Amino acid sequence: YRFRTSEFLGDKFLQSDVFALGTWNDDQEIGNQSDHAYGISLSYPNEPLFLSFKYMEIGEDFEPALGFVRRQGVRAYASSTSYTVRPEDSNWLREIRLGLDTEHFTHLDNQLDSADYTFTPFEIEFTSADEFSIDIQHSLDRPREDFEIADGVVIPAGRYAWTDISATFTTASKRTIGGELGVKLGDFYDGNHQRAFARLDILPNKHLSLILDYAINRIDLPSAQFDTHLASARMVWKFTPDLTWSHLIQYDSISDSMGFQSLLRWEYRPGSELFAVINQSYLHEHRTWKTTDEELAVKVGANVRF
Repeated sequence: YRFRTSEFLGDKFLQSDVFALGTWNDDQEIGNQSDHAYGISLSYPNEPLFLSFKYMEIGEDFEPALGFVRRQGVRAYASSTSYTVRPEDSNWLREIRLGLDTEHFTHLDNQLDSADYTFTPFEIEFTSADEFSIDIQHSLDRPREDFEIADGVVIPAGRYAWTDISATFTTASKRTIGGELGVKLGDFYDGNHQRAFARLDILPNKHLSLILDYAINRIDLPSAQFDTHLASARMVWKFTPDLTWSHLIQYDSISDSMGFQSLLRWEYRPGSELFAVINQSYLHEHRTWKTTDEELAVKVGANVRF
């Protein structure tokens, strides 16, 4: 359910959303499972001040057939605050934004799981629509059990806090060839972390777009030093504004696995959509790629306005 008005406090926008979902899965090994997810959000999307807040609860056994959830068995709280200034006498600077974003996860017993607090001292948009930003992020994590972050590398259960800083330059989406470059430096659990990432966007015409992504992470912990690599390629074909077909292939060096997704989206009437998706997963074993999972899902959504 969505409520939106442009007359809040006279001439301001205000929007609220409420959703509730349920899943039921028949698994031959563990039996039938059903669970829920629900949430609410409230946003004040205006300038110079932007405000938003979201709350969401996801059950332990919530398993959507189409798409995915980042975490299960959590309550999530997120907020965003920003203030934008548009200089009137500059011929090269369009706007400067100052912001604070928070994300807070708890277990269903309300004990802290993890949290991120991101402060953006400035995000600059030039008149060319290119952007440059600096972000400072403070993270908290409270793993209840030891977990393996890489092959043979274990993070012990405990309480962790660290801070990092990143810089990102993004070109305007209107460019035929564009993309993004960035670096991130800082602490990571009880060690440190360096990350470099790049994205190449190729837009040969109004129907086709090609996107290549690559990121390398260099992690230095007391128990080990290792690198991770993540690469992906995406192709999107827009037959019409209402009908798109996209393909994504992604490789992860930690699991030495690859995933493929093909997604067809059709907005058959304004606000109402049909999705058809094929997901495939592959694992690299003994110099060959072995299929580990295949899935076909169809989702139909209808928007009712009143």
